[in-house]
Amino acid sequence: MDVLDKKYLKEKPNCPICEGNSKIIDNVHTINENASDILNLRECFSCGHWWIDPMPDQEYLIKLYQKGSEYVVSKGYKGSDELEKVKFEEFY
Repeated sequence: MDVLDKKYLKEKPNCPICEGNSKIIDNVHTINENASDILNLRECFSCGHWWIDPMPDQEYLIKLYQKGSEYVVSKGYKGSDELEKVKFEEFY
């Protein structure tokens, strides 16, 4: 089973879009059906953006996508085997 490595998760109480203040609106499970992880769902007071907190740092997020992790790609996604071929570093 794919395990979420929490040492790569960083608290993000301010909006990742506009750095505005936020509130926790719920506690939610990840999209991984087999995981029991619960994270905060936050909403920005300024721009209304929603995100999970804590959130993965960029390097870890890239690794999750490259291996088609069920933490970032829904189970059964037909293109998940193609994600390993994508060079995410090209976008940065």
